Amino acid sequence: MKDNRIFGPLGRSVALVALLMLGLICWWMVKREGSVAQSTTPATKMASPAPAEPLDPATALPVPAGQKPEPTSLAAANDEANAQQAADDESPGAAGGGGKVIDRYATNPVLAERETRSEAGGDRRVTRIRLLRDESFKYPLLRVEDEFSDEPAGRVLIKQEAMVADHVMVKLKDAKMDEAALLAQLKHLGATVRKRMQASGVWLVAFDKPDIDTVPNAVTEVGKLNGIVRYAEPDYIAYATVIPNDASFANLWGMHNTGQSAGVVDADIDGPEAWDMHTGSATVKVGVIDTGIDHTHPDLAANMWTNPNEIAGNGIDDDGNGFIDDTRGWDFVNNDNLAMDDNQHGTHCAGTIGGVGNNGAGVAGVCWTVSLIPLKFLNAGGSGAISDAQEAVAYGTLIGLDLTSNSWGGGGFSQAFKDSLDAAHAAEILFVAAAGNSNSNNDVVSNYPSNYDSPSVIAVASTTRT
Repeated sequence: MKDNRIFGPLGRSVALVALLMLGLICWWMVKREGSVAQSTTPATKMASPAPAEPLDPATALPVPAGQKPEPTSLAAANDEANAQQAADDESPGAAGGGGKVIDRYATNPVLAERETRSEAGGDRRVTRIRLLRDESFKYPLLRVEDEFSDEPAGRVLIKQEAMVADHVMVKLKDAKMDEAALLAQLKHLGATVRKRMQASGVWLVAFDKPDIDTVPNAVTEVGKLNGIVRYAEPDYIAYATVIPNDASFANLWGMHNTGQSAGVVDADIDGPEAWDMHTGSATVKVGVIDTGIDHTHPDLAANMWTNPNEIAGNGIDDDGNGFIDDTRGWDFVNNDNLAMDDNQHGTHCAGTIGGVGNNGAGVAGVCWTVSLIPLKFLNAGGSGAISDAQEAVAYGTLIGLDLTSNSWGGGGFSQAFKDSLDAAHAAEILFVAAAGNSNSNNDVVSNYPSNYDSPSVIAVASTTRT
């Protein structure tokens, strides 16, 4: 059972995604080498330390005494939504025991809108569909589907799914079909090709003059071309999982619980015990599918992966993987090799996974030594297209990752994403995903990507200090 019940601001599943990494890396070392070698840098056993200094969530470094941590640099709209979502997660909601859902697009200009009502067994629902613009997003025209519970006290938003409004994702049966041949098949629909995803082979098929029904109609009509098309589906929008910014989050009781802050001793992942066995290895490659990573951060720079088969700055795809000068991962938002974090969510997650340890500075991650690869698909506001997310997974398979960290969620089931997951599984790449922040049972209300049925997916829920 995938249950992601959240027990307070300290229990956000985003932290647990990273905290699971050391156990997985030790497992990989056993699997690949037959045994876990003793680290060349022995860990020092931690014995009931004083609570850690507060950390700045934007830098993962201690905050000077008397100062409060600065909030992470999320875009204003997403910041407000995350803050409200974190508060609402504490109370039961309408769907599956979950918290309230926040309308992330409440202030966006609406181009068209439609509502329908339904009732079954006394349960009254309202479905609202909006066509709107979000100029901060890579594809600014969006279709947003909202579901409300019509309560006596007023409407309660219980579900929201957003998708790109003027294109669909298409997978062809013949991977060698070129753009001209595809366009000839799509001509009667007035479609154009926006892009072919290099790693996954997914096509983005776009439509001029889109309206509120363009996406569902396109899925149906393109899907009728079953002689050449495997499937056509919406390009859903996903969002970074909220990170708590309260100072006590920095006590790191999840790694080593000594009873700090009224916790229960040893209610943790036994970080020091694991460090006595192993503190990580640079041979293990972890892809952080997120907002990017600040590769200049002093606690991360030494653990950043460099592509040994690519020559930096020569403008040539030296390793032949279709990505030019991808010396340090890839930015799928801007389609370049500069996967720098403009949000700090990915950097925060990377620091928990692999902040350099035993260096007398900053903080230690779960893995003191590891190779971190930024695979950026979330923008500065913390949102991204599933087409880019599944391409990031496919890219990770190309470069031979061992596992990926996925502290994000949103949208419905995507066959394109499932295909990339299945290919990653065939390459023995683990996919570690946050179970979600919706305070709900994932067996009742699905949360993607953690709900994908794949042997390589590990859905990580939260825990408490007690």
